[in-house]
Amino acid sequence: MYPKTKNLSLEELSKILSALPELKSWINAVEEYALNRVKSGDTIAGYQLGLTRATRIFINEDKVLEIMKTHSPISLEKYYPRNLLSVAQMEKLMGKKNFNLFFEDEVGYTVGNPKLIKAENNNE
Repeated sequence: MYPKTKNLSLEELSKILSALPELKSWINAVEEYALNRVKSGDTIAGYQLGLTRATRIFINEDKVLEIMKTHSPISLEKYYPRNLLSVAQMEKLMGKKNFNLFFEDEVGYTVGNPKLIKAENNNE
């Protein structure tokens, strides 16, 4: 559909680079408009509503701190300098096995934001 980048002349590259900010803005507007249409119930062939990646969060930070005070051989300041470390940081510090042992029930997931994704073709 578009020429290979290695086949572009310097003049063509200059024109494309000059147009990039406007093109990016237009592409973002198209994506937002399409997303809003699908969210409102319209169907766009080949696309469906999906979610962005969810992240792990502690459901109850106070309970996590109490568990850390009771079961952690490492000083609480290392886990809780000013704010409680993220789930990934805490897991890395404690090791996956210990982390799961104590916090399996204390970790939840945020809900990803809606985004338009390529629809899966189950006939392939």
